[in-house]
Amino acid sequence: MIRIQKRVGRPKKVDLEKRVMLFLFARLMNKSNRDVEELLELFEPLFGIKVSYKTIERLYSDEEVKMALHNLFVLLREEGVSGEFAGDGSGYSLTVTKHYRSNPKKKGKDFRYVFGIIDLETGMYVGLGYSSRSERDAFSKAMKMLRNMGVKINSIFMDKY
Repeated sequence: MIRIQKRVGRPKKVDLEKRVMLFLFARLMNKSNRDVEELLELFEPLFGIKVSYKTIERLYSDEEVKMALHNLFVLLREEGVSGEFAGDGSGYSLTVTKHYRSNPKKKGKDFRYVFGIIDLETGMYVGLGYSSRSERDAFSKAMKMLRNMGVKINSIFMDKY
């Protein structure tokens, strides 16, 4: 198992396996961290832990979680991806006052763009890119990720690019 060198600070309360499961659960629910915290109260017997929304938030920058998810994808890729993909981009406002509906230009430092590529057969994300400049830049980063991993694309369905 690959380990990250321990840094100064408080040790993690939750082991890596549970952190990865918690991260996947949070992404599957597609809710805010506070909403996931409330949902976890119902599923506490499943995870065996009680966590705050801040713990969930920290999972996004947890290097061990990132490595475990990457390794999970590599193992799945070795089993084979179909080569049939779909991609879609999304934008996120960083402020509550500016929303897509009220600011249709979606430019500036208040927005971030994400582009995800999913394997249609397995339903797994195989490429992800994000950018503060444009959806096109996020798309390019997602495609670069696929190229770097040697994933062969037979066809890809996208809404814009």
